[in-house]
Amino acid sequence: MKFEYKIIKADKSSEILRAMSFKKVLKQIALKYQNETVNLEYTNKKGNFQNKTIINGKYEKKNN
Repeated sequence: MKFEYKIIKADKSSEILRAMSFKKVLKQIALKYQNETVNLEYTNKKGNFQNKTIINGKYEKKNN
């Protein structure tokens, strides 16, 4: 797998998932953590650290 994604649940327990893209890991999270809020941390292909919040298996972009 190309990327490692660290998933942190509300109770501060963490898990590492491996996937080829953000979309594919989002599908895994939607099945595993359907009604939970989790934080997703990873480093993207350009080397930038990313921190995303997934609510109920869905990610919504914030427009500022």
